[in-house]
Amino acid sequence: MPRVAPRVAHEFEDRPPERVDSVAAVSRERLREGTLVLPKGPGVPPPTEWGFGLEPSVLSLPLGADTVYRDGRATASIQVREYDDRYTVQLDHANPEQGRLIEHLFRDIGPRRRTEILVAAGVVVAAVAAVLLG
Repeated sequence: MPRVAPRVAHEFEDRPPERVDSVAAVSRERLREGTLVLPKGPGVPPPTEWGFGLEPSVLSLPLGADTVYRDGRATASIQVREYDDRYTVQLDHANPEQGRLIEHLFRDIGPRRRTEILVAAGVVVAAVAAVLLG
């Protein structure tokens, strides 16, 4: 019987993010239910010290965040956005930094933002084609 990937909820879905008060409350199992919000404060270390192998990400849309972090997993990948006063933490189906960019685009990005990205990519491809084809 084929293995079915577990459902992963995302912040673009209807449910609001759930607030947690410590890094200890963050787990992959809990993230399968939806996005978590962790307020910054005394005793909350930076994401690189949370024990998930998080590093700053180069293939993430900041969406107003100061820094975005990802772990090194290809699937069921943790993504953290750091804002001035909080962190948002979510679980992605696919990590674009691990060669799963197209899967990430269609499984982890909301419909509106996905459309914006695809339109922008189409404009870039058309512009490059126009230059190359004269």
